[in-house]
Amino acid sequence: MDDLLKDNWRILTLLLTSSFLGAILASIITSTVNWYLASKNYKLKTYEEIAKKRIQSYEKMVGISYQFKLYISDNGKIVPFVFANGLKYLNDFQMTLMETFIESFWLDQTMGDLFTELNIYVHNIESEAQSHENPDEYLKQIAVRDKKKINDINTRLSNQLRIDLLNIHKVERFIRKTSPKKPKYKVLSWIPHSSQQQ
Repeated sequence: MDDLLKDNWRILTLLLTSSFLGAILASIITSTVNWYLASKNYKLKTYEEIAKKRIQSYEKMVGISYQFKLYISDNGKIVPFVFANGLKYLNDFQMTLMETFIESFWLDQTMGDLFTELNIYVHNIESEAQSHENPDEYLKQIAVRDKKKINDINTRLSNQLRIDLLNIHKVERFIRKTSPKKPKYKVLSWIPHSSQQQ
């Protein structure tokens, strides 16, 4: 009878131990799966936020593109609306560019470069027009003079918008392309102090 009691006790101990180990193992597996799913969910939410920011930036770029490619007739000449309405309207357009510049980080590299080119071009035109007696009329003359340049910027901007909008959802590709690589500049290890120069 003692042997039977010992055997039953061993079986009971074995069952309890295996149940306890099973519960621990199940808990570990459940925790691991939950952690994995939570990290995946976090990544997806992060990508969703990045995609939203990219969409907002591109919406602003579409607006800028349409503003820049809108033409009107002025005394028989076709002139971009941005230049045809005088320096005040051009300054307002520049403010729109500056507000959009804050979000240009979310643009693909090529679109960011085009945006910078447009910003510099508009700034240069504004500076050039301000140096004349009648800047509003001179803006129209510049627009006629630079028609080919303006059309080129418009075409490249529109084409790049179409290309980028096809890939706007590819957040991981965007992150890889904007990740820092080796710097293209040389870091100086020693800079002479002004007190040492004679």
